[in-house]
Amino acid sequence: MKTLTTFYDNIDNQIQRQISYHRKPWESPVIPYSRAKESPANRRLLPACTTLLKEMRDVPLLHLGEYTKAWYNPLTDRIYMPMPEQFRNTEDCYMTLFHEIIHSTGHTSRLARPSLSQYHRYRHYELYEEVVAEIGSIYLCAKASILQATLANQIDYLAPRYQKWQRIRRRYPNIASPFTAAQSACDWLLTPPDPILYPPCQEPREPYYPEP
Repeated sequence: MKTLTTFYDNIDNQIQRQISYHRKPWESPVIPYSRAKESPANRRLLPACTTLLKEMRDVPLLHLGEYTKAWYNPLTDRIYMPMPEQFRNTEDCYMTLFHEIIHSTGHTSRLARPSLSQYHRYRHYELYEEVVAEIGSIYLCAKASILQATLANQIDYLAPRYQKWQRIRRRYPNIASPFTAAQSACDWLLTPPDPILYPPCQEPREPYYPEP
């Protein structure tokens, strides 16, 4: 437990330092399918990322399409992602998938985060949920050893949202720190479920991309 706490503390400190002097606007890692520069043949698997995905519990099914963004739908409990070749690189592909997986942990069948169920109803919950998902994505990228390639883009996305949350968080004293919520999401994903309460699923899980 001490090692895990130290891991989170180290990443949290890195995030806080990066946010404190951040000034760059965020650039989406997704490009339109018609302008995709890389072909599927150039896409590569990252072993540490695929191993991490296999270790996760109860990850929703993944749907690929020529989308302009990624999103998680709690009504269908599905993750929708652009095609692999629409990402600037493989690390951005996994980074985005991790973000959506963190969102999925807020589903009522998992951690039941109010910020997910009330996402479209209250703006402060929408803001908070995005901060939680991006911090969780940073944790997962660190665990998968790709953080060096993804952190700059993640901070670009996180910084303005986190700074806005810091300005309004005192209005909502009962909402946990987004760092605490993101840690809980990662811990839940990577903790093996009780085999009695959660029997192993007999259906094969949909493969994750990018595929060679």
